[in-house]
Amino acid sequence: MFSSRLYSLKLLGAAAIVAALSAYAGWRGASINPPLWRCLAQPERWDGALLRAPGIVDAGQAGTFVLRQQGSLQIRVRGAAPAEGAHVVVSGIFHRHGPEIEMQSVRAVPPHARLRWISEAASCLVLALLLVNFARHFSTRMGAVRLEARD
Repeated sequence: MFSSRLYSLKLLGAAAIVAALSAYAGWRGASINPPLWRCLAQPERWDGALLRAPGIVDAGQAGTFVLRQQGSLQIRVRGAAPAEGAHVVVSGIFHRHGPEIEMQSVRAVPPHARLRWISEAASCLVLALLLVNFARHFSTRMGAVRLEARD
């Protein structure tokens, strides 16, 4: 298993397994907690689905408010409105008529959580450095070892 024989095939097989598991996780995750854009694109399919939607609170009327996501994506939410302009994550049931979300809970996103991309970028940098280090120390050079037969 750990020999250099068919190394490329083993590496390709491992990469294929990782890619297949990643695709499955993405498909399964989207079916459990669909993104808001998918719910708005196919409201009949996602009617009654539990939805967690992050966004920014826009002004609303009594008992409702508008949740804005990614600049232009908006949905009406039934429930007590948090402060206007607040970054929140709304959990609730998606209804195709409207379309709207019937809010079950709302959670404010703290300001430091919006800087998560910095920690993700640092994690990617550490992974890249780790891979470079592995490639440097564990590279296989087929001509490096020569065996001679003795008589």
